[in-house]
Amino acid sequence: MVSNFQNIILLFFLILFGCSSSCPVESGDGRAILPDGSVYEGHFEYCKFNGLGKLSRIDGTVYNGEFKDGLFDGFGKIRWPDGSLFEGHFQQGLENGQGKMLNKASGYAYHGNYNDGRMEGHGIMVLKDGDRYEGEFKNGLFHGVGNYYYRNENHYSGEFKNGKFEGNGELSYANGTKLIATFINGSAEGSGAVHFYNGDVYAGGFRQGRLDGYGVYQYKKGDRYEGQFERGLFNGVGKYYDAMHGEVYEGEWKDNFLIGSPPISIIPPMML
Repeated sequence: MVSNFQNIILLFFLILFGCSSSCPVESGDGRAILPDGSVYEGHFEYCKFNGLGKLSRIDGTVYNGEFKDGLFDGFGKIRWPDGSLFEGHFQQGLENGQGKMLNKASGYAYHGNYNDGRMEGHGIMVLKDGDRYEGEFKNGLFHGVGNYYYRNENHYSGEFKNGKFEGNGELSYANGTKLIATFINGSAEGSGAVHFYNGDVYAGGFRQGRLDGYGVYQYKKGDRYEGQFERGLFNGVGKYYDAMHGEVYEGEWKDNFLIGSPPISIIPPMML
């Protein structure tokens, strides 16, 4: 948002005024009207905006702050017509260092570090729906180690890449269930473990965030399943140990049912 505002306007200024005879003020305080109708009011040095000044566009966008050699440089504030607001530090025309951004169009608020006009480094972002992220940014996206707090009180802590869960992480649910796994493109993939709110524990494979592949599911009451999972259900070869009756049910399973067996009483696994 900032670069479109300042670069075009100030390019006009540098071309027209530079240090030529058409320079409105060589040094000192003054006022200049740019070709697109924007107005600068503030300090000049060597025919360029230098020091404190105010730059107002005809669409209502306003910058108040420090300039250096015709560019935003130092501390400044920009307010857009829709109510969006940036307040922070600039270097050579772009946000650099600490800043605060309230983006009305996208509905987020950000407080943190900038690098060459982009959110980069450590920061905090509150999203339109009330979710909150605290951690590392790169190129304006969640990237690196961080924490994502959902408004429903779920919480992810771990690694991010290009705005998504990626790498090692822990997803804690409001009901007490906790998933510890490797994440790819936002979902649990590969190996991991789940501690369910009811005391059951699973350790094994995951695919697209569900129990999938080989795993061991230990029930709090003592039963246990060892074998293949698919879509969060017993699917494939596996063994079910009935702790109360001392029975073992072994064979090929299909959606929690043992193929070729009379009806048996088992406890289905919890679903994420």
